[in-house]
Amino acid sequence: MPPYKILLTGATGFVGGHVIKQLKEDYSLYAISSKKTDIEHITKTFSWNEIESIEETFEAVIHMAGLAHDTQNNKDESVYFDVNVGLTKTLLENMKRWNCGQFIYISSVKAAVDSTSIEVLNEDFTSACTNVYGRSKLTAERLILDSTANINRVILRPVMIYGPGQKGNLNTLEKLIHKGVWFPFKNWQNKRSVLSINNLTFTIKEILNKKIASGVYYIADDAAVSTVEILESISSGINRKVRFVSIPNSIIRVGLKLLPKRLKSFTNKVLGSLEVDNSKLKTALGISTMPYNAATDLPCAFKKSSGNA
Repeated sequence: MPPYKILLTGATGFVGGHVIKQLKEDYSLYAISSKKTDIEHITKTFSWNEIESIEETFEAVIHMAGLAHDTQNNKDESVYFDVNVGLTKTLLENMKRWNCGQFIYISSVKAAVDSTSIEVLNEDFTSACTNVYGRSKLTAERLILDSTANINRVILRPVMIYGPGQKGNLNTLEKLIHKGVWFPFKNWQNKRSVLSINNLTFTIKEILNKKIASGVYYIADDAAVSTVEILESISSGINRKVRFVSIPNSIIRVGLKLLPKRLKSFTNKVLGSLEVDNSKLKTALGISTMPYNAATDLPCAFKKSSGNA
């Protein structure tokens, strides 16, 4: 029996590259990309303009493409909906023609909240997102759930993903450690759920094999971590000492209120709390614990990226 054919979007991105690595031995992989170039381990790449002429049939679509959050707010709001919702709509409209029975969408925790939450989020939490990126992701989710297509539809809401090749705030923290910056929040207490790329790719493969019930699932490592723990993990990975100075938390809180808006977004993500409950996903997968954890994987992510392996 020939291997199942899987259609990927976002195959050239950070997540996409790791998904290809996880699936390449067991599936025949195809991709839709904004740049029609050869992608390693991909049987054939289509452009988005060719989507209506794709004559292949697929076992599943894994939709990872999208417009990422613009922290500088330089993009027009309509662009987010054109990309994050429009591409999703186009894929759903072709599912029947491709004889495809499964749609896996990589959404974001930002479909629920902007950056922090005082309560642990689960799937019953009513979305409170206000930023355009989160609202476009939420709209795409609803489009998938409301689709009349006879398909299994799984929406994963990852928290901050880390792993070799990662982008974003973790890399900013790594640069600050390299520069010898003193961090003033040694006694700061917060908790953030994080997600090893290995847990994400493991889950995607399990979903392909088991076809869990349609719906929305938060995905995260089992244990949340503090910002101090994140810094210490990065420090271990790059073999550079992280420098802390103890400043009373009350003074830090006052200082945070005085920061300009563009810095508040960063500090909220770094110092705020955001935990999710991943129990619904684990129950669906039939596992009691996620196979990977930050204590091991987070330092390794930086060992590989910094050449200190």
